[in-house]
Amino acid sequence: MKKIISLVIIGVLLLGVLSASATIGERNKTVSVPIENKTRSVSVYEDELDQFQLNQTDAIPVGAISIPDPPMDLNIQVAQSFIPTKEILTRVELLVGKNATASYPYVLAIREELTEENIVETSVNPEEFEAENFSWLEFDFDDILVTVGQTYYIVCYTENVTNNWYAWAANNDSESYTNGCAWASIDDGNTWTNDSYSAENMVKHQNGAAPIGEDDNASDMCFKTYGIKGTELAIEINKMGIGFSASITNVGNATAWEVEYSINVVGGLFGMINKTVSGETPELAVNDSIIISSGFFFGLGAIHITITARALNAPEVSVSADGVLFIIFVIIR
Repeated sequence: MKKIISLVIIGVLLLGVLSASATIGERNKTVSVPIENKTRSVSVYEDELDQFQLNQTDAIPVGAISIPDPPMDLNIQVAQSFIPTKEILTRVELLVGKNATASYPYVLAIREELTEENIVETSVNPEEFEAENFSWLEFDFDDILVTVGQTYYIVCYTENVTNNWYAWAANNDSESYTNGCAWASIDDGNTWTNDSYSAENMVKHQNGAAPIGEDDNASDMCFKTYGIKGTELAIEINKMGIGFSASITNVGNATAWEVEYSINVVGGLFGMINKTVSGETPELAVNDSIIISSGFFFGLGAIHITITARALNAPEVSVSADGVLFIIFVIIR
């Protein structure tokens, strides 16, 4: 019985099979953060290689192809399941190539289930590929929060237009990546299979009968996922007097990136006090703290204080306190 890889590639794929090496490490990435309906670039952070399968023995087409025996027109979508160990997924690299006739972008999406909506997607235009050859290409997207230990899917597809197809390198050794496997759809992503295929089975599955959930696939795609570890922040109000200050501490186990904070004070006689101070710091190491201050403000009467902090890889935390402002002096109850 032939795997889907062997069946579809023979007599169709013109791309050479190359061995490829990967750089396993970190890189700096610039992110765009929406703040008050605007997008700004903030300073860089380091992401790290998480999941990967680097070795190529075969490839699977992605897109519209025709095969002669048995004669079929197919539009193939391909996926690879993986299990992240880092809480933020930042980007993916694939070992991919382009057929000379490919003319539409190659789309990569991340999904929780193969037949569900994309969590995030991005695409690479055909001119960025090496024609009739394989190379590692980066697919960068808005960073997403993922659940460590849960299965996710890298799903690749392109427009169903005649001879618009690419090739995603693969390995037909079932031990090449133990936390997932390759999946394929020949009906525009409506149904998926990781089953082994003979030519007869390919014809049988052409009309959407391909099952989800079979477990005898021995193939994995060539891919790398990158991410950053999650961490936790803690806030403590620690000084009163002319205004007040607080500390934000990284109490987790990884550097906190792109820390943002805000202080809001409301109240006073007739509700006339409404002061907000905000700021940011590019990174905060494990067990390190930053001191933030409300600054100098006037008023009289009861006040309510709210301080929030969050990071790219840490959920928002908040503390509140009640106090009294006497002209310029703050007393927190």
